[in-house]
Amino acid sequence: MGAGSAFHDVSLTIEQNVVSGDTSVNRYTMRGTHTDSGRRYEVLVMDMVRVRNGLIVEHWVLLDTDAMRDQLGL
Repeated sequence: MGAGSAFHDVSLTIEQNVVSGDTSVNRYTMRGTHTDSGRRYEVLVMDMVRVRNGLIVEHWVLLDTDAMRDQLGL
């Protein structure tokens, strides 16, 4: 599930950010509305970014897609 035209009002709220060395871990709440059905969702997202010489060299994302599907009735 992408956040393109299917979700017209996606927003992210940063809940927590932890930095250790060259790595940053972030916990977000993502909210939005499915454009066609009008159903809203609110899910947990976590990501980890590793930076080297000012550039992102690795990025991992975990998104609670099961909760999103349940809330959207899929």
